[in-house]
Amino acid sequence: MAKNKIAVNETNNTRGTCTTTENQVVKNKVHFDISPIIAILSFILAVCSFLIATFPQINPFNNNIVAKAEAGDLKSQIMLAEHYYEIVDISESIYWYKIASAQESYYQAAALNNLAVIYANSDPIIEWDSYVYIKAYKIFLKAGDLGETAALRNAYILLHAVPEDVFCSNGINPSMEKSRLRTLLTTYNEWSEELEGIDYNLKYVANVQSLTEFSNTYDKNFYKASPAYTQKVVIKKNDDGMDIPVIETYTTYNVFEILGESELPEYKYIHISESY
Repeated sequence: MAKNKIAVNETNNTRGTCTTTENQVVKNKVHFDISPIIAILSFILAVCSFLIATFPQINPFNNNIVAKAEAGDLKSQIMLAEHYYEIVDISESIYWYKIASAQESYYQAAALNNLAVIYANSDPIIEWDSYVYIKAYKIFLKAGDLGETAALRNAYILLHAVPEDVFCSNGINPSMEKSRLRTLLTTYNEWSEELEGIDYNLKYVANVQSLTEFSNTYDKNFYKASPAYTQKVVIKKNDDGMDIPVIETYTTYNVFEILGESELPEYKYIHISESY
């Protein structure tokens, strides 16, 4: 009888031990510590927030084109350049095209071409000096070297649109350049009747103070006059007889003779954003 009682007690003790172990396992499962996971997720969220704030162009839900452009997003920069060009805010368009065209990319050649188109269409008498045409020509050639044949076409047109002495004074032989570009365009199968038929050149004639002076001297049928505004400070007396400085504006005109009978084709501007 004593042996049986001892056996029963041993069995009970064993069961008690098993029950205690199972309770500890359940308790450990219930109190699993998830704080490290929360800390990791919080860190990842903080890093993502920092990156999106610093580099808004990586946020696919960000529609602020200006912010993305300022952060370096190329497509946004080109979209801004095109937008300002269309609303004739030329200085802003030039600003964004300069930034976009400085980056090596699939769109670099087209951006360079468009920048040069703006320069080529500018009025050098009012806003620039004649070197702006040389700048436009060199940018066209750079775009052409990158594979943009439209830029070579535009460069050929520019050689006819600007007086030859502007190129010659900057070490460029217009006749040789026309021949070279014609060969390149023919090689690329881009030579056309439109270019073949160009019969237009400008020749500088004179600088005059007024169109009245011009019309009394030159044939009005053959000129292109671009007004230049200059300001001078002169001293005049006011109503009280005191000398005061006054700014006066004077107008002069650079006159060009048009050689040839045809009109120039327009420069080809590329709407890059349409290819996105």
